[in-house]
Amino acid sequence: MAERTAQLTAANQELNREIVERKRAEDAALVLKDALASELSTMTRLHELTTRLAGNTGLQQILEEVLDAAIGLHDADFGLVQLCNTETGRT
Repeated sequence: MAERTAQLTAANQELNREIVERKRAEDAALVLKDALASELSTMTRLHELTTRLAGNTGLQQILEEVLDAAIGLHDADFGLVQLCNTETGRT
């Protein structure tokens, strides 16, 4: 009887270890799924931005589109774009 109890205890410990490992794997898969969903959302927004930019020719409109996209991607409240003249170093 003691031998059978030891066998059952060992089997129970192994099952508990497998349950912990499976839970850890499921948690890791969920984190990865969330990360991939976020990446897909970002890529979709970037594609939409580049599609809109392809139709714009005015610098002001392009800068506004880029700024709006950057604000959205970073969940920011506001942003600023400054142009720099590389020859004079002035903004």
